[in-house]
Amino acid sequence: MIVLQDATDFISQYEKIHRIKVYRIPFTAKTGERKTLLMCKIRGKWVSLPYMSVGVMEERTIDRHSAPFQIFENEESNYISSSRDSWEIRDTFAHSQYLYTDKVLTTLNIENVENVWDLFSQHVINKINESINYKVEITCGKSRKYIDKFYKVYKKRMLEIDSAFITKQSVTRRVKNGLTTIFLAERNGEVIGGATLNTYENGLFTNEWFSTLEDSNQYYPSYLLHYAMLRYAKENGGKIYSLGRSTRDSGVHKYKKHWNGEETTLFFSYSKKVKDIRQNQLYKKLWKHVPLFAKKIVSPLIAHIAY
Repeated sequence: MIVLQDATDFISQYEKIHRIKVYRIPFTAKTGERKTLLMCKIRGKWVSLPYMSVGVMEERTIDRHSAPFQIFENEESNYISSSRDSWEIRDTFAHSQYLYTDKVLTTLNIENVENVWDLFSQHVINKINESINYKVEITCGKSRKYIDKFYKVYKKRMLEIDSAFITKQSVTRRVKNGLTTIFLAERNGEVIGGATLNTYENGLFTNEWFSTLEDSNQYYPSYLLHYAMLRYAKENGGKIYSLGRSTRDSGVHKYKKHWNGEETTLFFSYSKKVKDIRQNQLYKKLWKHVPLFAKKIVSPLIAHIAY
């Protein structure tokens, strides 16, 4: 759980980017300590927080009578709501018996190192050097040019791996509202990879989207992109660099293991048993037979549902 002293600025930014209202929900810990849990209501379910790997807790308290409901933590660290509405809590700890635990979060602590290079294994160092020798270059920015170039390579890669993708407007809102910086990997003037880096006020820098083209992976742009983002985070007061979440034992997860980061299981806790879209094998089978033109139309909707 991300903990903020005052979440006012975070809420304002989050609502502008995702166009969802954030509610402050009174929370009482099993110790009796009172805080505030940030939640959104999506299709009748309360979630903390959509589009993020973990929820956000605010240190300050609010008037409990003005809130839609309250949440209490029992002695087993499970959450109990005063409302009958369904809820989903994202954290690095379990808060109910109904769980989705297939996702792993990989992070690097960069606060106490002078040079991020000192964190790398020999494997990562070799790949970074090889990418540099292949004349791959990394630049970053927040202009429309960067958004357009990133989205082009991102969308192409999502189609290559047959995965749903978000809209360009989603990327634009993140950049315009100060959350996101775009990083591009280019070789011989051609964009072969791109990534987004989000900055949070507590020194957390997290990579949200990442794409490299299959026919260019021989130049190892992914290693140079992460290296560039790590350096950027360190130079801008970063404490934690997150490589984002991935499905346990997937190819992406195995790639992230090379960075020797700390791996944390993500617990998506539910108030009742649910069928998660991420576990829907029928959906995956049907998606493979959807025509390309249709995928381009419905992909943003699917990405929105699988928040």
